[in-house]
Amino acid sequence: MAQLVPTPLPSAVNRITFLARPVFGWRACFGHKNLDILEVGCGSGWLCPRLLPYGRVTGTDLSDAVVERARRRPPEVAFVPGDFMDLDFGLRD
Repeated sequence: MAQLVPTPLPSAVNRITFLARPVFGWRACFGHKNLDILEVGCGSGWLCPRLLPYGRVTGTDLSDAVVERARRRPPEVAFVPGDFMDLDFGLRD
């Protein structure tokens, strides 16, 4: 079966894992779940599925093409193309 999304290089995975550690550590300290999580600049969405245990995840990126690749990830993650400053996520009054 063809792989839909390229597997990140091991060095990239190590770097991303290192950078994500504080996020997961913070969550563990406070014990929160059922969060509404927005990953800005999600790229191809590699991190988004890893955030699912903590709540609802939305990823956004400026590139339509990159968001199309990200949408091949688990369907539980919503991916939205565009500038997050211009997008309405239903949080405004």
